Amino acid sequence: VMECVGVNPAIDTALKVAGKGARVVLFGLGDPAKPYSFNQYAAITKELEIRTSFLNAYTTQRAIDLLDKGVIDCDLTISGILTPEEMVEEIGNRKYSRNGKVMVLWKEFENDGIIR
Repeated sequence: VMECVGVNPAIDTALKVAGKGARVVLFGLGDPAKPYSFNQYAAITKELEIRTSFLNAYTTQRAIDLLDKGVIDCDLTISGILTPEEMVEEIGNRKYSRNGKVMVLWKEFENDGIIR
């Protein structure tokens, strides 16, 4: 489970939804004035591996520039664009997610130029 928000409720959710033996990566940059504490017993009984990741807060503009210039082709990483209903089957068989990233196409965004 990749937690990318950094606020305590998001960390709670990441630890809650992680299955037995899962790895939880805390990637979100939290507020240093609001430390997080968790139930170690719950993490131990689920045999969770909890990791953190170094975050360079000054890379966002560089990443945007690389995408804007076409240096990074995100289409190469997308192996499937599925509806929420199709994702139910995908979770079971991992047909697309074994080969890259899977995007979920929500109905309210169907006409935003995404080609299936």
